[in-house]
Amino acid sequence: MLRLSSIEFTNFKVFGSDTYRVNFNGSDLMLLDGPNGYGKTSVFDAIELALSGTIKRFISTDGRQIPDDVVVAHDPRSEVVIDVVLSRSPGDLLSFRRKLKSPIPTGAQKISRFPELWDVFVRDASGWTPAKQADVDRILKNNNFTRDFHLFHYVQQEEAASFLKSNSETARATEISQLFGDTAAAEAKYTRLKNTEKRLASQRTIQLQKAELLKNSHNIDGAMHATKFGEVEHRYLLPWLLETSKSPEWDLPEFEAFIQSKYSSFSGELDRMLEFVKSRDFYLSSLPYLRAYRSPDLVSDYICFYNSLDHIQDMEKRRALDKVLERCHTALVGGDIPDNLSYVFDLLGRNDFEQFQKDQDTVHELRRTNSGLKAVYRKIVAQHTELSNSLASLPEESRCPFCGKPYENHDQLEIAASDRINDFSKLLSDQDISILALANSIKTRFINPLIAQITEFRAQNTVLSDDVMASLKKAELAKERLIKFDAWLESCSFSVDDLMFPPLLHHVDAEKLSSSLEEMMRRIHKNTPTASLEYQIANEGDAFDRMFREYFGNRTGNLLALTEEGVEQKKNYLESCFHSSFQNVLKDIATHIDNAGKLEKLEQQLAGIAVKVLKKIRQYKKKLIGDIEIPFYIYSGKILQSHQSGIGQGVFLKDPTGGDELKNVRLVSNYQRDHDVLNTMSSGQISAVVISLTLALNKIYAKEFAPILIDDPVQTMDDINMSSLVELLRNEFPDRQIVLSTHEDKVAKYFIYKYLKYGRKVRQKNLMTNEEFDSLDNYFYAPVAG
Repeated sequence: MLRLSSIEFTNFKVFGSDTYRVNFNGSDLMLLDGPNGYGKTSVFDAIELALSGTIKRFISTDGRQIPDDVVVAHDPRSEVVIDVVLSRSPGDLLSFRRKLKSPIPTGAQKISRFPELWDVFVRDASGWTPAKQADVDRILKNNNFTRDFHLFHYVQQEEAASFLKSNSETARATEISQLFGDTAAAEAKYTRLKNTEKRLASQRTIQLQKAELLKNSHNIDGAMHATKFGEVEHRYLLPWLLETSKSPEWDLPEFEAFIQSKYSSFSGELDRMLEFVKSRDFYLSSLPYLRAYRSPDLVSDYICFYNSLDHIQDMEKRRALDKVLERCHTALVGGDIPDNLSYVFDLLGRNDFEQFQKDQDTVHELRRTNSGLKAVYRKIVAQHTELSNSLASLPEESRCPFCGKPYENHDQLEIAASDRINDFSKLLSDQDISILALANSIKTRFINPLIAQITEFRAQNTVLSDDVMASLKKAELAKERLIKFDAWLESCSFSVDDLMFPPLLHHVDAEKLSSSLEEMMRRIHKNTPTASLEYQIANEGDAFDRMFREYFGNRTGNLLALTEEGVEQKKNYLESCFHSSFQNVLKDIATHIDNAGKLEKLEQQLAGIAVKVLKKIRQYKKKLIGDIEIPFYIYSGKILQSHQSGIGQGVFLKDPTGGDELKNVRLVSNYQRDHDVLNTMSSGQISAVVISLTLALNKIYAKEFAPILIDDPVQTMDDINMSSLVELLRNEFPDRQIVLSTHEDKVAKYFIYKYLKYGRKVRQKNLMTNEEFDSLDNYFYAPVAG
């Protein structure tokens, strides 16, 4: 069997960055002693981590928080390495290594993800080779080493009762029964049987659901169907839609999933189509009225703009001429002479442009030869003269527009302005005065009258505004519709001539347009043909408008081409197709129900087989649990020298459900009672019970791995129990390697004494002083040389 030969670790928990080594040297008993806090439990943790990849006693409390460091790393910045060596003989060694991953996986510092931190290696002739936990289990010849290590190789400090406390009676039975590898194949078959049974039940439900869905969709229970229908030839009812690929499904030769709801929908549509054909004369006669009444924008454009459509070009010319005059007027008022002034003179009927041009040239020539300071003075005089002339239009103003100086009243301001003109005029020469006189004369004789004429001409020849012109152009785009609308109105019995706007000249009277539109709508509505009640019911939701648009493309000829006989023939074709499909549906329903019956029968057969298999498995486990029942009773009786049920009485493994099948596991100190030992024994006695169960399991099932690790049992056990334990270990487990930790020197010496009396190899290591001792004979101990 494999024994611990050595273990060494670096940067692990309390041991720091230096490599720490524990040699077992093939001992039968290895004692780890020293005060609490010096790493006895850490040695057990290192062995557990190296061989199983986890430390089971860790409890996850970090929730969503991710710690910054690794819980077992002494220095968070250094790597953690654990090497363990097992041996069958001095020359037959197995070496395993656990090493902290680098880099550490994101979030793996959480206790709940502790196993993800580690890489495992196995040493072979070429060195350390990466491996997986499954490889370790295979080498140790145990497919579930992690579970078995905690179940019958390791009793943890102060957690000896964890197996009993953390599992229900059913869970205890399940965990213990997993040790019986003989039933693994049978349990796998049982699982497959139950899974197959579930799949059969699921398929049976699906078959019944399909049958029910077909019944509901075809209204099987509520409708009578004939068994035979003659075949009806397919004909397209709306052939003009074939070219556009917009034929409705009911007009096609074949249908997908022709269920009751679809048949009812198709039939309802064709019934409404038949009513439409019967009422089409009335529909077509009332359609223009309805369209007009539903198109207020079109009617509004007709009233306002129809009589202006033929005058648009003339209106645009008038607007262009007005723009020319507007720009000319703006330039003249601003003191500029536009380039097209000759055209404006002619337009306004003036024949004195040549004289204007001659005087204007004279002024330009005089100004060219008379520049400098005099020109500035001349300009100032001209500006003040202009200002003085304009003050007449501001009778309330008393502040100078040039310098802002206030005066007592308007008259004082005019006097001051006139004085300034005289003052600057005195600085001018005769030629300057002549230039000013001639410029004023041009303005008086030509410019001012021309400005007045332009203003008068534009007032007498108003044009359309930009908004109205844009609306008119928009109406022009709908000219064809407006012409058709006018033609229809000509055929009506009522007149709307009194509502029409004449060709527009300048603006639109919005109030008049609103009242005219309202009146025209009233006349249209009044003369609209009245529909009968039957027509209104058939046309519910404006169905006829929808059909005329979707099926006939708003074309009267298509509607007139449809006949009542054609609609009836289409209805007969749909009915024939539906009932032919219905016979197939009945067959499908019968097939689904038959399949469900077959599946149910097979499901019942499998359920019966599964019950028998499960019963045989439990019976077999019941038989096999007897393998540990007697050793457990004996070992618990030897350790528990006294308890409330009697001296030397052991603990029984009891299935309170009775029968010949293993279902639950209860531990009782008296077979006639049903109270679990958790409720009848002290913590020290419970610890002894769990150690006994661990030893019994180890005795029966441990085949390859020899060590039994017991972490400080003296903390919960009294002296007599401890004495019984050492006798049990020494006599019943001679081929096992016992690794025991204790903080009491007398316990260590007592174990050593008992083992040496039988000639067993004992090794002791003090974790506080780091001293190691090997037994030399029955009476003398010597420290191991460093």
